[in-house]
Amino acid sequence: AFLVASAGARYHLGFLPGMLRGIFAGAEIGYGIPMITNLGGGSARSLDLGTYAIGMLSFGYQYRLNKSVSFEGGIKLVVMPTRYLMLGSILYAGASYHL
Repeated sequence: AFLVASAGARYHLGFLPGMLRGIFAGAEIGYGIPMITNLGGGSARSLDLGTYAIGMLSFGYQYRLNKSVSFEGGIKLVVMPTRYLMLGSILYAGASYHL
């Protein structure tokens, strides 16, 4: 698990027909704190690994319910240049309200 703040860009494949237009690909950069959680003496403990720059590639689908609300889900591929290069993936789902 880790905490991260990131910013990036997303490209929607607008040339696809109808419902497939919600497919997107994106890239993000950020800064985060990876944590390792383990059990010690019967209780969960977290170990802070320091702070690192993080790069992410994301792929997913965004469904616009109407002008203001959308739902999306996808996967983020994460690269963290820690002492040893860390690679990971995060599945996510969420809802957005657009002003």
